[in-house]
Amino acid sequence: MLETLVWGFLLLVSVFDVYWMIRLVLCHIVARFKTKLSYDEESVCYGICWTTDIDYFLHMNNGKYFRELDFARFDWYFRTGFTKYIRSRTPRMYSVQHGASIRYRRSIDFLVPFKVVTKLVYWDERSVYFEQSFISLHDGFVRAVALCKNTFVNGSVKEMMRTLGYPEEPAEVSEEITLWIKSQEVSSNRLRMKGLGPSVGTALSALDKQVDKSEEIKVKDSPDTSETKNGWEVLDDQIQKSKED
Repeated sequence: MLETLVWGFLLLVSVFDVYWMIRLVLCHIVARFKTKLSYDEESVCYGICWTTDIDYFLHMNNGKYFRELDFARFDWYFRTGFTKYIRSRTPRMYSVQHGASIRYRRSIDFLVPFKVVTKLVYWDERSVYFEQSFISLHDGFVRAVALCKNTFVNGSVKEMMRTLGYPEEPAEVSEEITLWIKSQEVSSNRLRMKGLGPSVGTALSALDKQVDKSEEIKVKDSPDTSETKNGWEVLDDQIQKSKED
């Protein structure tokens, strides 16, 4: 019996990311005992660079950073009331990671304790934007800083903010966030076939107050030929049609 359970567990570990699932459950449980957060407060999660995190050079591997960012955002969602609101929506509302960029400033070496600080820096009709920082505890140095975009499907971010008693409109967006959002749109447009027209990204259109009026009209007049499936913009149908023509 015991041998069967052991083999069953090993099979699960080999097929599924069991550690991720267990940690998500623990993250949710721990968040229940933490202080509730407002939308403009920072979430702080602690960790240590362990044997499962290091690479050949004995410091945290690049992929581990993004995993830590995921759980830090989970903690923020749980404690601000966003998760409760999302689960109450019908049809089911959910978010997808729509973009992320990270800048490494100094490595996190083996056994170095650190914290991940997460704060909401901007939002529009469909997406929320986070700044997340890795800070080593012994010297307070920011080892890495990331910007992340979560896009929501089957729901409005501004309606969610209003329902939770938070401001519907964000404060003035910083230049760094503005440029990052625009860089995402430039990348999106670059991947489109020539002649299909630019993507009218919701994030970029939310910054229309900072866009020249003539450019704004140009964007609005451009056809949006992309389809949205499960929150992701895809062009498979258009590409296929172009090939047939």
